[in-house]
Amino acid sequence: MKSQCKAILLSMLIMFFAVSAHAGTMSAMKGVVYVYDSGSGLGKVHTYRAPFKAAANTSTIIELADKLIIVDFQLAEPFAREFRAYADSLGKKIDRAYLSHEHPDHWMGSIAFQDVPTYALPEVIDFVKAHGDKIIKKKGKPAKTPNFTGSIKAGTETIGGVSFVFSQYKDSESKNAMVLALPELNTVILQDLLYSGTHFYLGNNTFDSWESSLKKMAGEYKNYNWFIPGHGNPRSSAIVFEENIAYLQKVKEAVAGANDDIKKIQMQMVESFPTYQCEFFLPFSLAIALKQPAK
Repeated sequence: MKSQCKAILLSMLIMFFAVSAHAGTMSAMKGVVYVYDSGSGLGKVHTYRAPFKAAANTSTIIELADKLIIVDFQLAEPFAREFRAYADSLGKKIDRAYLSHEHPDHWMGSIAFQDVPTYALPEVIDFVKAHGDKIIKKKGKPAKTPNFTGSIKAGTETIGGVSFVFSQYKDSESKNAMVLALPELNTVILQDLLYSGTHFYLGNNTFDSWESSLKKMAGEYKNYNWFIPGHGNPRSSAIVFEENIAYLQKVKEAVAGANDDIKKIQMQMVESFPTYQCEFFLPFSLAIALKQPAK
């Protein structure tokens, strides 16, 4: 595909990158940055991924001609501040941020972005406002809830000549999730509706509806070139949807045959997907999932 040949300016800046906007020295990165250029001339997409041992959370910068837009904030403060330093190094103002869903591993790092107006689905804002401080206290780590400025809903908004197409999915990996498609940039930011090379968080126990969401997205975004997950590395092929569907189907099979034996389910998933990282997602999320009825 012509756009894909021209498209992928992909930089895996592993372990070392100049992240400081104020210093000329090289600084050791804990995370990895991927940069995608669709060749449209309208913007670039930068995705920061935390280390796999720290859950491989992703946070993305949409770089437009004169501004930056953020999607999600990381979990741990060190990664959030490293991501912020990388954003600042681009030399453009951060105009706003979007929070994709309610899970705290995507918003606790907003401690590094308190100056940034943040938007999310109304249900997500309500959840974080109601429970955020309690979650932070329980985690016992430096964190803050986002600076919510307004809500978003399904539909299209044009920013800097780029279409921002928002969609909402319910009862999938989380109760409410936002997908952001950028057609002019051939990019779709799916966050935790999609995983890449890692085991899944399964605590919402909505495997069937999550699978239905993935099938719908696979059809809707099949012609895109760049797919950004919530955990793991961005991908350049829609085959990632098939991989996610296969994983959920295997989860359902394992749960059905294990009589709530979490260790047995975990063993089956690891044996079925031996190259996947973040195995630690399985025991704690299955323990949560098996306490609530499946949907």
